[in-house]
Amino acid sequence: MSKGLEKEKIKQLTDYLRDYGIQHGLPQESLAQGAGVNVSYINSMLNGATTVGNTKIADVYYRRVAEYIGYNLDKVYWVHKDIDEYIEVYTELMDAKVNSNMKIIINNSGFGKTYTVGRFKNENMKHNYRITVSSLHRLDDILEDIGETLNIENLRRAKVARLRQIAAKLQKIRFSGGRPVLVIDEAENLTVNTLKMMKALYDAIHDYCPIVLIGTDDLTQKLDYLLEHKEPGIKQFYRRWKSGIRVVRSREKEEVFAPFLESVEDKKLRELLCALCDNIGELHDYLEPALRMADEMGETLTEEFFKQLYNL
Repeated sequence: MSKGLEKEKIKQLTDYLRDYGIQHGLPQESLAQGAGVNVSYINSMLNGATTVGNTKIADVYYRRVAEYIGYNLDKVYWVHKDIDEYIEVYTELMDAKVNSNMKIIINNSGFGKTYTVGRFKNENMKHNYRITVSSLHRLDDILEDIGETLNIENLRRAKVARLRQIAAKLQKIRFSGGRPVLVIDEAENLTVNTLKMMKALYDAIHDYCPIVLIGTDDLTQKLDYLLEHKEPGIKQFYRRWKSGIRVVRSREKEEVFAPFLESVEDKKLRELLCALCDNIGELHDYLEPALRMADEMGETLTEEFFKQLYNL
């Protein structure tokens, strides 16, 4: 058995991996690519072996596979909840994939947009592609990231040629019966030039693949500003996505936090967490380590324990 993981845990993981591959119609090569491990590891795991040749499979590879297929090898302290915001974003993603609808999904920072995209991708494995943009991304970077996530070899240097390669790959997937969807996460970081490139990307692939832009209201504010100042090309960009703009309104944080605080019995601690945290991301960053530490120390998670842990 792999060091650090019990034999029974490994068996449960490999059984889950086998069922996962069958359920999603994924061959070993696709499972290996998604998990970021060599296909020989997947082959050995599925055959019930804990070695590849004479080499023992290290924990890190089991954990990569477990993370990819959503299997919990360790005790979970932060449990998924189907809160309204999650359901709304997930539903819009599914609508984009099934009905080929272009989308711009707007929600507050820290309320689970990126988490939802990741879960959607894992649960609907085939032909879901995502890139995440930063303020440093230029046109070439975005096209390169899209080409990489589509596994396009020998991506051309010229932008127009790259667009054609991307369109050709998505056309092939669609004509083979697939329903691809391309998600651009943290789209508020798109610059004016990259927004204009999105228009060109739309024109190249809209017959084969919907594009979903996900970001905060900084994106819509940027678009409003550019439209008001008649920035060339932005009106044409806006027209292509206008009907697909969806603003996910976050509820009062006490209501949003409530399902995640069900395991916290101390009322004063629940009140402290609501006062301390502005969004789900922050709540997770405080609560998950506190639950873990209290469990490891055999303590009850109370306001006093929490304050001592974080020197409050």
